[in-house]
Amino acid sequence: MRTATLLVASLAFAGAAHAQKACSKADEAAAGKAIDRIASWATLNATWKTYRHCDTGAVGEQFTEALLRLVIDWKNVNQLADAMAKEADYKAFVIAHLKSKEAEADATDVYSRTKSNCPKGLDAFCKEIGSAVREAPEPPPPKAAPAPPPAALPPATAPQPGVPTPSSSSPPAPEKK
Repeated sequence: MRTATLLVASLAFAGAAHAQKACSKADEAAAGKAIDRIASWATLNATWKTYRHCDTGAVGEQFTEALLRLVIDWKNVNQLADAMAKEADYKAFVIAHLKSKEAEADATDVYSRTKSNCPKGLDAFCKEIGSAVREAPEPPPPKAAPAPPPAALPPATAPQPGVPTPSSSSPPAPEKK
């Protein structure tokens, strides 16, 4: 029993160590090159598996761009659906990148594909992808222009003889002869 407990503990520790692997400069450079070569769902998945520990900053943005290229192309999306169904971490990766700020500019195109070109039998998948891009963070609303200052009142002056004041009536016009 003690051996089984140690085995389980060591496996848990090994999994945690993998999840916390740091992305070295060499890994970051290699990830960038590998991401640039992504041209299919299979290569996206394989590249993610190899370099997921580098999925932040510039590499994260490259992953988003590669994912968007494939999603907008919308070919063989059944392969993406299958991979997402098999691996929860991969599904989370895809959804997170579709919801990212970097994906906002393409959200309308992606949503359009999920609505008008959803392959038969993938309705739930298309709905999930469509929801992800619809839930993308909205840009903050533009700040309202400051309110104009109140209209300036004319300066107060002392009444002058022969000049009508706004509250008094005009003097009678001279008679014409």
